[in-house]
Parts: sequence; structure tokens; C-alpha cells
Amino acid sequence: MNLRLLPESVAEANTAALWYDKQRLSLGEEFMGELQSALATIRESSHGMPVLECDFGSQVIRRHLLK
Repeated sequence: MNLRLLPESVAEANTAALWYDKQRLSLGEEFMGELQSALATIRESSHGMPVLECDFGSQVIRRHLLK
């Protein structure tokens, strides 16, 4: 499966990582590692993720929560 990350999503992840680093040294790196792991899981088995119950037309939106 191909994933497409919007530039806004990448910027938000980077901002979050910086915020986590301010909370505790290297916590931002842990966050980014968890995010990379989640993206790999989604690529491998996206159909195992729960479907969001929203009206997105013909699109099916699934969710995967980070630890």
C-alpha cells in the first residue's frame, strides 16, 4: 500500500517532536520512532485498522492510534 502524507501532517509531526523534546530529552525521537513504526504497520495491514464512522463519501478512513 502506498501512503501519502500531506505536508501539513509532516510539519505537525515535526512540531510535536520538538514539543516532546522540550518535555524530556529524546522523547521527540521516541515519538518519531513510534510514528514510523505505526506507518509501517499501516502499510503492511491497513485493512486491520478500525474504520472511522464518518461520512467521507466513497472514501474509507481507518485509524491507528500511537502508544
